[in-house]
Amino acid sequence: MKPCKREIVDFDGIRTHFFPNLALYTCYNEELIAHHSENANRFTSYVFGAVEDSPTEQEILEILFPENANPEAISTGMDACLALGENFLSHYKSFNARLNRQNHSHDLLDAVQEFDEKKILAISRKSRLRKSADSKILTILVNILLSENQEEKFMEICELCSLDLDFDAFVLIKILQLENEENAEEVQIIRENVVDQILEQKPFLAHLLKNGPEKIDEITKLLSVPIIGSSSNQINQLITKICDSSEISDTAVEEHYHQNFKLMNILVRTMIVDRFDLTIDALEQIPVEIKNRMFPGIRIRVLQDTLHFLHQLFKVFLNESQKFDNLAPQSFAKAIKNVWVRHAIIGILDSLKFSLNKDVFNQLVPLIPGSQVSNDVISGKVENAISCAIWIVKTFGTEGSRDSIEKLPWFDSSVELTELINSIEIAVTSVEVEDQTVNFRKIPQKDWLDGNLQKALKTEPTSEKFGISNSLKIKDENQRNQIRGFKDNSKEPNAKVSARFGSKFQRVDSSTKRRLFGGVGVGEPRNCRGFL
Repeated sequence: MKPCKREIVDFDGIRTHFFPNLALYTCYNEELIAHHSENANRFTSYVFGAVEDSPTEQEILEILFPENANPEAISTGMDACLALGENFLSHYKSFNARLNRQNHSHDLLDAVQEFDEKKILAISRKSRLRKSADSKILTILVNILLSENQEEKFMEICELCSLDLDFDAFVLIKILQLENEENAEEVQIIRENVVDQILEQKPFLAHLLKNGPEKIDEITKLLSVPIIGSSSNQINQLITKICDSSEISDTAVEEHYHQNFKLMNILVRTMIVDRFDLTIDALEQIPVEIKNRMFPGIRIRVLQDTLHFLHQLFKVFLNESQKFDNLAPQSFAKAIKNVWVRHAIIGILDSLKFSLNKDVFNQLVPLIPGSQVSNDVISGKVENAISCAIWIVKTFGTEGSRDSIEKLPWFDSSVELTELINSIEIAVTSVEVEDQTVNFRKIPQKDWLDGNLQKALKTEPTSEKFGISNSLKIKDENQRNQIRGFKDNSKEPNAKVSARFGSKFQRVDSSTKRRLFGGVGVGEPRNCRGFL
């Protein structure tokens, strides 16, 4: 009989011949296996170490022979039955009848039915003469089938690693329970090989396989429930658990920081699933003293508007919206022209971005539990959205200039740069505000970038072109002083002005300085001159 074709397939780093449907199930159910193993197929959960109880034969067969399997899938499942030993030989024969109904047959059927060792060895000799990978698989399969004891079977299974089929070897060792004290180091090497193969694309399963299941705390359980369909009760429970500082001493600065970033992470999670109502609920639930510690000084005053602004960007970067509509509320648009407010907003955004660090919570929990999109992809888009928000605030008034645009190497090509710039102009600089230094005005659409980034980079835009009047340009040091609220010292040497200001500042006691400058920092007024 002509040998069956034995292929090696790769699913997200998992190379396999014997268990392709197990690998495929793993690819689509990573989070289920890692965080809700009780709801996953027990065969898969057992292989990755999520559960201790071994699967039943039926649970294994459900993976080996899925419904509507084609002849190739059935033939591969029959190979796995032979490798799994005598307990599965009856299933091997029964599934051959199903294969016959599709006008196919397994190449080892006659030899296995009679268990004619000469026929089996003859097949093995012929397969060794062929140089292809599928012939090597057949040779190893025959040797596993003919092995006389557990030790010999283990050695033959290890030969699969020479074909980079470490995953198949690990599954067979696990199901056949071949690991013992003598071969523990070899099994560990195979396990590490599998971890290395899946680490990049399946980090949760790699972590599970390497470290085993961890005891899930209450916060992790709550985080694992999708927020998108949740009520405020779930968020309130999360906030209450995180804010429970009974075990945190007043002097534990690092633990307080950790608590802050956990709460910020919750705020981000609610926004990225477009549940801004839960974001507001979470803010109201956080105790005032903790909230003031998270967002000190000016930050607390602009917090809600900043979160609204960021929420709009999340919707665009996560493809929930195609336009930058209603990018910022009017109060935000008016406030952002103040240098100290911009500095405070950037502080909020930087903190929210840092809260995405995987070490904020004790266990790895995806940002959007149950999402079909990889957590790494989602995290990347969320970080890009926050980076975009920081860029908008930092480049306020010059967002269309060449220097500003060149700071967008991270920008997602799916988001039109032209539309972003236009939206900033509409949402932020179209508010009619006039005072002694700033004159915002709406400008014609044609003056913006025409959808061509290269064209914009070749053009040196003027402040008028991008909606900012010439009055924004600080022409001399006297005007800088007027903006900062200093008196006109134009007749005195600049050195004396600086000296006079410095001496007065030094005479102010520390508590007053903190009250005046809030969370911005006592030493930061001088360092922020670049914003003006």
